[in-house]
Amino acid sequence: MQRLAQLLGEPAETQGTTEARDLHCLLVTNPHTDAWKSHGLVEVASYCEESRGNNQWVPYISLQER
Repeated sequence: MQRLAQLLGEPAETQGTTEARDLHCLLVTNPHTDAWKSHGLVEVASYCEESRGNNQWVPYISLQER
């Protein structure tokens, strides 16, 4: 969660405190898109993919292209 907070720009003074914010990982991907425009989104996408593989707490929804 700390790494996700860093990637999403959570202020350092709130990280690791008793008032930690509730961070959710929502990843919506287009299977036909090969490149992300933001390096931060690439890191978040990688974090989410790894979390799905290691932990089952991260939801995954596959949306069909319209």
